[in-house]
This record gives sequence, C-alpha cells and structure tokens, in this order.
Amino acid sequence: MVLRVRPPARAALIRPWGESAMEFMDIGILWVCIGGALVLLMQAQALHLARVNRRLAEREEILQQKNAALDAANAKLREVGLIKSRLLANASRELRSPLAGILRAAETLTRYPSSDPDTVYRLGDTVAWEAGRLDRLIGTILELVEIESKAAVFNEGIVEPEALLKQAVARVDPIAKRHAVRIETITEGEVPALWGDEKRLTRALDVLLHNAVNYAPKGATVTARVTANGPEVVFTVEEARTGSGARAGGTAGAADRASSAWNGQDEAGWAAGGDDGGDATETLGAGDQLGVGLGLDLCRQIVERHRGRIWAERASGRGSRFNLALSAFDHSDVAGHA
Repeated sequence: MVLRVRPPARAALIRPWGESAMEFMDIGILWVCIGGALVLLMQAQALHLARVNRRLAEREEILQQKNAALDAANAKLREVGLIKSRLLANASRELRSPLAGILRAAETLTRYPSSDPDTVYRLGDTVAWEAGRLDRLIGTILELVEIESKAAVFNEGIVEPEALLKQAVARVDPIAKRHAVRIETITEGEVPALWGDEKRLTRALDVLLHNAVNYAPKGATVTARVTANGPEVVFTVEEARTGSGARAGGTAGAADRASSAWNGQDEAGWAAGGDDGGDATETLGAGDQLGVGLGLDLCRQIVERHRGRIWAERASGRGSRFNLALSAFDHSDVAGHA
C-alpha cells in the first residue's frame, strides 16, 4: 500500500520555517536600520562637535587678537610715559642753566645797585642773552612735543642743500661770534636737491651747528660741509679741538652728549654708526655726557621723519663730527610727490 502526502499537509509542514525566516529577516533589517541611525547620529554629533570646535577656535583667535592689541596699547602707553618722563627730566635740567644766569645777574644788580654803567650793561646783556636761551629752549620743547605726539605737519617740497646749510649757518652765526668761534661753510662738488620740509631741516642743522659752537673752544673753527655720497646728501658739522684749549668734559663731549640724547641711555654707551670704512668712527661712551640734549633729540626726530639717518663720530684731536644723511631727490619723481 502506497501512502501519498497531500499538498495541504506539505504546506502545513513548510509554513513554520518560512515564518521564522521572515522574522529573522525583519530583525536583520531592524538592526541595519538601528545601525544606520546610530551612524547618522554619530556623524551628526561629529559635525556638531567640529562646528563647536571651529567656533571656539575662531573665538580664541579673536581673543588672542584683542590681547595682542591690548598689549600693543599698553606698550604704547609705557612708551609715551617714558617719553614724557624723559622730556620732563631733560626740560627741568636744561631750563635750569639760563634761569641760573638770569638769577645771578639779577642778584648782582640788586646787591650792588650803584655799579658802574659798564657793569650794569654787561649784566643786562647777560639777562637778555639768557632770556633768549630760555625762549629757544621752550620753543624746542614745544617742537619736540609736537613731533613726538605725531601732531606736527611737515610741509615738504624741493630743498636745495647748499641754501639750506647757509640758512642754518646764518641763524647760528651770532652765537658763534659771541663764543669767538668761526663757522666755515664748504660745498663739495655738485649736490642734488632734497625732498623735505625746509624749515624743519634748517632747524635740525641749526641744532648741530649750535651744539658744535657751544663745545668748541674760543678761536676754533666749526666746519659745515655738504656733499653728495651716492644716493644720499650728507651734511657734516665738525668742531675740531686741538691742544689744551678744548673744554673739559671728555674727549668727545659733544658726540657723547649726542649718543646719550639719541639713545636715552646713560650707562650702556653707544656705538656711533657712519659710512663704511670711516677712519674716525668708534664706540662712544656716554659716561662723560655734559647734558641731555633736548635739541639733539629734536634733531633726531626731524631726521627720522625725513627717513634719514644721523650719527656722531670723534673727529681729529679732541673734537666731534656730526653727520646727517638724507636721500637725494629724483626730479623725475616730482609728479609722484605732488
């Protein structure tokens, strides 16, 4: 006898396995979906963290920039404070000299009212001279404050170096005659024109000439020279000291004074810089300074505003040589400067 399995019975045997497979497939799909969702969530979280880190980095950069700006502002304030302190110290020390001369003359006139006319005239002349010195010092202080505060206006134009030097010499010549010092002016060859503020540059040369006259002994000659040196025009003011007629105060008093005034240092000394191969240039100490030099500080400020350079050297004997170099003006650039 042969048994036959009917189709319904076969389907009944297969259905449980099919349903289990479908259930496993559904669970697999569910896990895939959950895994995909987790991956998407992690990616979103990573993107969010990246954005947060980027914002933090940007804010940190902004904070660093603000801190740098604050540090720069603080440094500028400290610099301004040092400038003010130096200016006050220099002014108080330099104003004391003409005031002392005026007081001495006034005391003499008060103590000896019946002095002879010549004495009265001499003392009156001293008062007038020292008052003039006082007026010039106050003018120098005002100029220095104006330039250092960046409020000064420079009226630039074409300047002829030879005429500039002659103007400065003419201004200082009365003082030189009072000191019994002669000023010799020399123009070496053809000197090109300059571009700058004629009034300010004359003032700078005036300071150098005045300083040289003050340090030169009676009967000495101060040489004021202008020459072309490559792309530059160089002004040189030299006061030569020879023999025992030099004034006391160091072997290069004027140059040492310049080094101290231009570098704001009294103890470290200063290496004067000049043309390569200069025979008289050497390291100048500031220990024997005879003054603080408001005028020399003003001179440096004017030269720097003209993008020039200035330096001091020990000259032959016991004198000093001041050099002021400015770029020569190219006439083809007139339109560019206008």
